[in-house]
Parts: sequence; C-alpha cells; structure tokens
Amino acid sequence: RRNNLGDTTDLSNAVRIGRLAVEQAKVRYEAFLEKLEADGVSTTSSIILGGDDEELEEGLLTEDLNQPPRPVTSFFLNDAIRYMHARLALAKAVPLLAQHICLGATDLRTVRTLPAHYTEEERRVVASLRRFSDRAHHSRGKFKAIHCFFDECDELHGENFKIISQQRKVVSEMSGLQTPTDRQIISRMLLKEEVSACAIANIAALGEFWYCVACVNSMLPSPAYRLAGIGRTSCIGLSVHSLRAAFDMLLVHAKGVAFGDVLADLAVRIAKDLGKAYHFAEEIGETSELEGAVEPNMYLDFAYLVSCHQNGPEHPTSKNVKRLDKRSVYE
Repeated sequence: RRNNLGDTTDLSNAVRIGRLAVEQAKVRYEAFLEKLEADGVSTTSSIILGGDDEELEEGLLTEDLNQPPRPVTSFFLNDAIRYMHARLALAKAVPLLAQHICLGATDLRTVRTLPAHYTEEERRVVASLRRFSDRAHHSRGKFKAIHCFFDECDELHGENFKIISQQRKVVSEMSGLQTPTDRQIISRMLLKEEVSACAIANIAALGEFWYCVACVNSMLPSPAYRLAGIGRTSCIGLSVHSLRAAFDMLLVHAKGVAFGDVLADLAVRIAKDLGKAYHFAEEIGETSELEGAVEPNMYLDFAYLVSCHQNGPEHPTSKNVKRLDKRSVYE
C-alpha cells in the first residue's frame, strides 16, 4: 500500500520503541557484566528464580515430586540475553522501515523516527522535505535516510554477535566448574540452549537485512548500501547464504532439544524468508553465485505445513506463505 499512514506510524513506532528498549536493556546489561566480572561465573545467576540463593541452592531440585516448580520471575535467562533480544527486535524493524521508504509504501516526509546517526544538518534536510516538494531534493533525502537506517542495522548485528561470543564463554566457564550445584547445572543447560537459539535468530535476521538491502538496491540508480567488493544486486547472495546457514543450524540444534513452539515459529520464519529470498534471486537473475541448485518452494512448503500445524491455515503467517508461493498449490 503506497504512502499508507498506518504502516508508516506502525514502523516508526516499532523503531522508536525498539530504541528505548535497547537503551534500557543496555543499562542492566552493563550492570550484569560488572557483577559477572566481580563475582565470577560460579556465583552469577544465569536465570532469575523466586526465593533467595540459599533456598535455591538447597531446594531447586527436590525429591518431593509433588512440589510445584518455583516461579520464574524473568522472561530472560539473564540481562545479556535480554539486551540481545531487544537489539534483535530493533534490527528487524529498522531495515523494514528503510525498505518501505524506498518502495514508496512509507513517505519519508511523514516519518517521525529518523535514523539514529543523523546529524543536525541531516535532520534539518528531512524537516525541509515537509515544506518543499522538489523531487531531486526529496530523492537525495530519501537515499541518505535509507543508507543511515541500514548502517544502524549493520551495527546492531555486529554487537549482537559479540554478546553471543561473550555468553558462549560464560557457558564454557560454567562447564569447567569442579563441583557445580544443581542450580548451576540447570542454568548452564538453559543458557547453552538459549545462546544457540539466539545465534540462529541473529543469523536469520542478518539474512532478512540483506534481503531488504537487495530489494532497495535493485530499485535505485546506485546502491544505497553494500559491503566493499559486493555488487549492487549480489546482496541477495548474502541473504540466501545467511538464511540457509540459519536453517541448517536450526535443524542440527533441534536434534538435541525439545522442538517446542518457539523453535517451530523460528523455523517457519526462516524457511519463509529463505524461499522468498530464493525467488527474488531468480527474479533479478542472481542465482549463479548461489551454491547448489535449490528449489525455493521446498522451503515454502515446509513453512506452510509447519505454520498450519502450529497456527492453522487462516493464521496470517500461513496466509503470507501461501501468498509468496507462485504455484497456487494450496488452493
């Protein structure tokens, strides 16, 4: 929908709220790192549970199976995971806003949330777009905004992978404890699974990012964003490789854990995006650098079947996958 005010408002709010969440989570993350450095991994909880530490050490695993488990008082295992999820959500919203601006679905003149790295001069340029309708002036402002949004997203991903590495180090240190308590054993197991899932989600989000970049670059006279040495349309290759790596990692990860709703939803999203990216690579003639001939509908079939099993055929995700498939085999 071209210049739809509702879409513009929703995407702007998603970015604005995402930035606030990242800012607040960062404060807790920095305090968490200070505590981790001061106390050491053996005394730093990786999961917040009800009750004090002494009760937890003695009573996390009880012989009385009739006793209910203690309540979890935090959705996240620790403040590093919280911070990473906040950054991941923002990293998914930012490129969508940039893509909508390029496609004309969102008018830059109505966007209230500007790129994070804008200078005061660039902010004045955007403000002037609301007063003047000069086409060349508007094109320059739009191009700069798209580039800055993509740059912000690239930085978000880079920092997230650093957090994943730091949390993997924590898991490794917890594995080396000589006499771990029951609480520490469970904390390590949960953290290891969570870090693996976060790594997969971040690689998949990176694939979504490069898909948005490829879509935008294919519509502009010169690339809005690219890596050094990467062609204007070759970004779709980065997208496909990232999404396929995430999908393969998820299948390996799922062999050792319970394949619950969270992993199922992640699998649907990755398979859907992978099928979509393959189709787009075909449309712009960029399939030559993709390793191995893969039928993109294979991933869409997977996404549709799992989504229908999880949510039913009338769910928005199921309908979206059905819309993406060009074969109309789901009628």
